[in-house]
Amino acid sequence: MLFCSINGQPTHQLPISDRTIHYGDGIFTTAKIGNGQIVWLEQHLERLKQASKVLAIEGVDWQALKSEMITIAKDYSIAVLKVIISAGHDSKAYARADNCRANTIILVNAFPMHYEKWQQRGIRLGIAETRLGINSTLAGIKHLNRLEQVLLKNEHQQRDFDYLIALNEVGHVIESTSSNLFVLIGKTWHTPKLSQSGVDGLARQKLISAFDKIVVGTVSVEDLHEAKAMLLTNCLMPAIPVVQFQDVLLPIEPCVPLISYLNEAS
Repeated sequence: MLFCSINGQPTHQLPISDRTIHYGDGIFTTAKIGNGQIVWLEQHLERLKQASKVLAIEGVDWQALKSEMITIAKDYSIAVLKVIISAGHDSKAYARADNCRANTIILVNAFPMHYEKWQQRGIRLGIAETRLGINSTLAGIKHLNRLEQVLLKNEHQQRDFDYLIALNEVGHVIESTSSNLFVLIGKTWHTPKLSQSGVDGLARQKLISAFDKIVVGTVSVEDLHEAKAMLLTNCLMPAIPVVQFQDVLLPIEPCVPLISYLNEAS
């Protein structure tokens, strides 16, 4: 970790009464810092605001948070900035106290430089045995209940792939271990709908907005086996082609327009 602050003060100490520790009661976003600036800053703030509404987290000074994020980012040429918004201090019960107000945590970590190499050579992708649960209330947002991702990463470490695709409990394709998925079926790009499971990533949102022929819908394992190309996206990558799905080789070329768009946008 390169830096940490809580409520605007540099510190590495979080009170044991914070609800993130007891209940995972909070949200987060992870952004790329490039040349001292936060990539997609406004979209990250909007994501946090929307997730705060879903979890009814109150007391965030959004202008102060934005200013702090901008100030911190100026010290880094390339890094990862993570913002965590906790529901606050109150560990006595699931229900929050009337005076419970948000805590904001900002961390800066080193940037995963292997993403650039992966974007050039592509990655190998498999299917995870671990399944994602179904929860339409929490689907799409980046809340702090990440045990499913912990289990997926644990499984990933035992498998001979760069990433794993996660299905939900009814067998629908949702996302990878830490990124969204785009699949070329025939001549059309598809991405799984995330109304019941998964995280609606900002890179995913940008591609859907920029390429109006992308289909958002149910994607099956059978669709994956018929894919002509695959692409993974998140805010840091921002896009990486899949060159091997299980034992099938896939081309990079169809992914180039989408990769180029996200590279230019970031």
